Amino acid sequence: MKRRSVTAALTSAWPMIAATLAVAAFVGAWVLAPRLVGGLGALFLGWLLLTRTGRQALAVARVGLSTVPERLGATSVVVVGIAGVVGVLVALQAMAAGFEATLTGAGSDDTALVLRAAANAELSSALDRPSTTLIIQAPGIARDADGHPIASAEVVVVASVPKRSTGTDANLEVRGVGPAVRELRPQVRIIAGRGFRPGLRELIVGQGALRQ
Repeated sequence: MKRRSVTAALTSAWPMIAATLAVAAFVGAWVLAPRLVGGLGALFLGWLLLTRTGRQALAVARVGLSTVPERLGATSVVVVGIAGVVGVLVALQAMAAGFEATLTGAGSDDTALVLRAAANAELSSALDRPSTTLIIQAPGIARDADGHPIASAEVVVVASVPKRSTGTDANLEVRGVGPAVRELRPQVRIIAGRGFRPGLRELIVGQGALRQ
């Protein structure tokens, strides 16, 4: 009896499972290609309303949805499980899209980042002074009005400093820059105070780090 009951519940819940999977596929595709999905959605809606087979499919779906209260328990388990999977998928896609937008917005087509061979990040890269000089003086490097190359030999380290808000240690990225950093990164604005002076123990702090 238990096997038959479970089988009957799953069989009766199959239209709802199919509908939930269709919604999940639609949401995932919408995140990846919203314009394409919008056009396909319009075509699908037209097929449902204007064709005979579409109206038949709509009638079958309406009958399946009308019997949901009779099998609410089994249907709820299936819907909640699939909704959780869809939620995780949408969250991951949103994080990936946000990360890509951040990298795209922070970059520039006329700015190049030079790392040593086999290094995949600034923290793992190191160039000696002769190599840095050759890169800065290489042909194709943009120059300012005085003829100086717009390039900055930089060093990035991670320092552990206590937060003012909680007193716990936090990792802080500290970047040493060259004198041409203003021309290299014109999008950086100083909203209070002044720029640092080379050779002194001064630095520029971002708003987020200042609040913490």
